[in-house]
Amino acid sequence: MRTIALICLLSGVLLTGFMLTGCGGGSLATTTVPNGEILLQIRLPAPDALPVMRSLGEIAAFRVTVSGVGTPQVMTIPWTLPTAVNQRITVRAGENIMIAVEALDDAGVIHYHGQTVVDIAPSAVTPVTLTLTPTLADVTLETTIHIGEPAVTIDEVPPVGAAGYAHGSVTGQLDPEMLAVAVYIKVGNGWWSKPYFNTPLTFPRAGDGHWQCAITTGGNDTAATHVAAFLVFSTATVPLASGGALPDIPDALASVQVTRPQSGD
Repeated sequence: MRTIALICLLSGVLLTGFMLTGCGGGSLATTTVPNGEILLQIRLPAPDALPVMRSLGEIAAFRVTVSGVGTPQVMTIPWTLPTAVNQRITVRAGENIMIAVEALDDAGVIHYHGQTVVDIAPSAVTPVTLTLTPTLADVTLETTIHIGEPAVTIDEVPPVGAAGYAHGSVTGQLDPEMLAVAVYIKVGNGWWSKPYFNTPLTFPRAGDGHWQCAITTGGNDTAATHVAAFLVFSTATVPLASGGALPDIPDALASVQVTRPQSGD
């Protein structure tokens, strides 16, 4: 009976937050872009329903990203099982707004994720419910740091048409904490920086060099056919791609490019 009570409690947890701010730190409300509100409800699966067992107690925060109008809005909601935060979130109004939620542990590793696309009306409250699913590669991928030249791999990408993350690893004699990965996707004939223009670098996990990057964060990203990754130092400034050619990064330590599989392959 205690297990049933826990599942019911988790499925009813309401997680919302304060007004979102952009990565620049200022308020995102402007005089030219109307605002709306979302009433965000995040649901976690019952522990016995997970394909890979993870303790929900490991979750320390939820990162919420809203993209579609202007600079993506990002906020982090601290969380302790089974706390509920009962506040609405103010966002920019518009059509086809993508809302992505990632459940993070104390080290910033993503354990669960989910996303949806909604229309947000100005001066109105739009209910949004997301049921998160496990990030399987986080618990099934094993990576060994070895001696040798620095290298980067792309080990897993979702098929064309599906949303999700690119997963890979950084190997070699350099400490992963010194490194970063610049990820780009190809949609049609153009390349785009991922996950966002204001966060073009993805940082590998210190312990094993594993990295993961959201590659479907807006627009027609699910139609991307290729994913490229460049290994650079964490202090590097990398060129942004916004629909043109794949950038050339002469100082990159290594690079790799893969083709996304078709659904059903």
